[in-house]
Amino acid sequence: MVWPKRIISWFLTFIMISGTCALSMTAQAKEETEVAAGEQSAAKAEDTAIAEKLTKLGVIDEFDTQTLTNTIKRFEIIPLLMELAGLNNGAETSAVTSPFLDISAFDKQIGAYSTLYKQGYITGDENRMFRPNDLLTYNEAVTLVINIMGYKLFAMRNGGYPSGYLYTANVCKLLDGLTGQGSDPIVWYDVCRILNHAMDADAVVVTNYTGDGEAEFTLDKERTILEDRYSITKTAGIVTGNENTRLRSSDSTGIGQYQIEIDRTVYNTPDAEYAQFLGKAVYAYLKKNEQGEFDVLYLEEIPKKNTEYRLDAADILFSETTGSKIYYTDKNDSKKHISLDAANLVVIYNGKSHTGYGALSDILPKNGYLTALDNTGDQISDVLFINEFQNFIIDSYDSYTNTYYEKYTKEPLRLDPAEDDLRIYNADGSAATIDKLVRGTFISFMQTENSKGYRLITVTINSKSVAGQLDEIFEGDKYLINGTYYELANNMKQYISQGLVAAPKVGQTAAFYLDLAGRIGYYDRDAAQIKGQYAVVMGTEVTGAIANAISLKLFTDEGKIIDVKTTKNLNMDGKRYTLSNKSEIEKVLPLIPVGDIIIFSMNGENVNYIDTPAPNSVAENPLGDAGNLNLIASGSEFRARNGMCHGTDPSQNKFVVKSNETVIFSTPSMDKLLEDTDEYAVTKKLNTSKLLYGQYQNTATRQNIEYFAAYNLEDTKVGISTCLLLRGAGGTGASGLSRSSRFHVFTKFTDSLDADGVHMKRAYYYENGEEGSCLVHDEVRYSYTRAGNAAGDLVPLNNVELCPGDVFQFSTDSNGYINAINVVYRADQSDIKSTYQPDIAKKELAWLTFPSYSMEFNINDGEGAAVGRFIDIDIKNSIMLFDMEDSEKSYQIAVDKASFELFRTDSLKGEPATSASLMEGDVVLIRSETGYDASAAQILILR
Repeated sequence: MVWPKRIISWFLTFIMISGTCALSMTAQAKEETEVAAGEQSAAKAEDTAIAEKLTKLGVIDEFDTQTLTNTIKRFEIIPLLMELAGLNNGAETSAVTSPFLDISAFDKQIGAYSTLYKQGYITGDENRMFRPNDLLTYNEAVTLVINIMGYKLFAMRNGGYPSGYLYTANVCKLLDGLTGQGSDPIVWYDVCRILNHAMDADAVVVTNYTGDGEAEFTLDKERTILEDRYSITKTAGIVTGNENTRLRSSDSTGIGQYQIEIDRTVYNTPDAEYAQFLGKAVYAYLKKNEQGEFDVLYLEEIPKKNTEYRLDAADILFSETTGSKIYYTDKNDSKKHISLDAANLVVIYNGKSHTGYGALSDILPKNGYLTALDNTGDQISDVLFINEFQNFIIDSYDSYTNTYYEKYTKEPLRLDPAEDDLRIYNADGSAATIDKLVRGTFISFMQTENSKGYRLITVTINSKSVAGQLDEIFEGDKYLINGTYYELANNMKQYISQGLVAAPKVGQTAAFYLDLAGRIGYYDRDAAQIKGQYAVVMGTEVTGAIANAISLKLFTDEGKIIDVKTTKNLNMDGKRYTLSNKSEIEKVLPLIPVGDIIIFSMNGENVNYIDTPAPNSVAENPLGDAGNLNLIASGSEFRARNGMCHGTDPSQNKFVVKSNETVIFSTPSMDKLLEDTDEYAVTKKLNTSKLLYGQYQNTATRQNIEYFAAYNLEDTKVGISTCLLLRGAGGTGASGLSRSSRFHVFTKFTDSLDADGVHMKRAYYYENGEEGSCLVHDEVRYSYTRAGNAAGDLVPLNNVELCPGDVFQFSTDSNGYINAINVVYRADQSDIKSTYQPDIAKKELAWLTFPSYSMEFNINDGEGAAVGRFIDIDIKNSIMLFDMEDSEKSYQIAVDKASFELFRTDSLKGEPATSASLMEGDVVLIRSETGYDASAAQILILR
């Protein structure tokens, strides 16, 4: 195919990509690209970006990032070859015979093989073999691309194969950045690199035709292959504006959300937002749309042009800063500076251009950070981005005005997505949604007014924290925690100065939450040990005549046996011990409970914090054990706490556990803790919220447990166990407890095969709004009960009679196959008539509470469940109100920790949901699993 006066030689015959090619590299090229075969590293962000770029430019199809590191078989390159050669529209779909002896005429790609063969693109070897299953090499891939570029003629003129091809590849920079060479098998991301370089090569044009009709070619220095083949223009410039601001004006009129301004020209960006490139030197890839306007298909930084310097506010030396230099201290406390182009400096304050600011030091951030951008490569910064944020702890929310109130100062903060440009991010930079802003959330926000009448508000959810004991306070404002000094954030200083919060004291243990600058924004003593690990103490030891540490052998909640030593300064049960000599160690040694549970944390490779079941020495009330590991049950003897003691029948003593969170340790007996190391086990899959001691011992483990104990570490008002210890149960005591009690909505059965080729049924269902499936045994334990606490009978699967829309729970065996089913709700036997209308005016309002369920049905222990019609929800307090037919009461239940999902009964489709998805009259199926009677774990909306 020839275009008038111009040709990209997509149809010129190229040297076949078979094994007859063995392109060699010069020593220089080899040194630049040499990586041993098989040692290619994982795809880097740069490689992924190149592949994404080629996709947006239309050079390659959509790709899976996981495949970028894969090698390529020769038959796999055929589709790409057809695409690059522009042959897809004219490809044959079948062929009577195959051009190659090792490719069948019935091969699914036979049309492509035949088309490429007839065009002279592939010829096979002298034996007419193509070797489709051989791995494509770097030599073959480079040769292929040179010919696809139309550069075969120039390669031949410069010495032909192989030296001319190597020369041409180097001139076009095709070999730059490759991780392999020669006969090494090539990987996909290096194919992308070669193609990326090829797009910048000069286009090939026809200059003349000889008397025999052959064309003569030359290179068009003004036009690239990308422009000639794909009609895409590559231009360089500075991003001078985005939807929020221009560099030198806060007025961004004329620039929409999916637009960008480069050198004062506005372009559409229909497939992506590029606001983050503001001020940077970029390459823009432009293509005209149907209206004749240029769209930006892709934007990338110009290499070696942009350099960014980020400074935290705490490091800026304000008094020494001038209009041309910002002075700061680095991590070594050395004074450094950033040079500025003072005459032409652009300042962007919280996302908006800022002028007339007076002295530069006056607008530098006191609580935040700045980024200085050099976009010319001269080491002088041209743009200064200042990000000044405020910390805010959410206490309550007014849904009518979209206003949040600060926990301590009660200051309001309006966040209205409908009125403002609101952007919410997690601490790692990923996008978050507004429903994540719940009570107790610690956020940092930045806001700036703009000319369009709305605010640009950026919210970051601060989730980073450090848990430990405050060891010392240095110079009044530096707090030593776990060996690192932290400063207080401005909001924390305000709380303390106004008497809203007590200043942390040496010796206190807490979780300290950090803002964007790494400063302490607030602390929570009740959550102090969240970051710690549970462990069973297998043994202790002190070795050596001069000792300053205790050696511990621990079995952790990760199922690992570890040998560790304590630090010299050890925090235990709220008290600090200095292990400076053996006598001091011998005083502490008996306090570490061998065979029992501890919470521990590490500083480096050593244990610096231990919490035992003993009362905390610094607790105001030892019986409260505030912030301490509490023993709440031991054997059949329960503490008379919170009404948990039955009094006359110890086997009926019940306590609450945290479903799917409670850690269950199973260990050897006390006298064999260090001998039977294979008899340790741990699980966190106990799917119940209520537990009876006697039935747990007799039914779940079926063994005589030497010692049974339950603990918690964060709640003293209710006996909620976060850890169980079954000493003497051995490694089987905690096995078999991995079950699922989530609600699933059944959709269909299909015939399937297991891994061994055995015919089985596969159940399809919706969970969390997404479709899932699981193989099912021919016989399952089956029950039909709202609570799911009945012992299921072993029945044929057909007897279960699941219908589309039924809600069920299931458990699986070690292979992941369903072996027990509890039907919670029948779609065709609804407990609520479609005509029923709730009338709360005539009913008493009550908290929904569930009965106490045993583990008798221990294969699939169901949780409390209820069904009703939704009435209303109190967003501020996360309380849902609903009604149940034939009940004298209307009910409310806490939903702050609940997951929501919606199932549409007409289309039999599920979708993720939030509390905002609820509509009056919706049928709601409620599951309690959190350990609190009046708190829901899952809300399934049936509509």
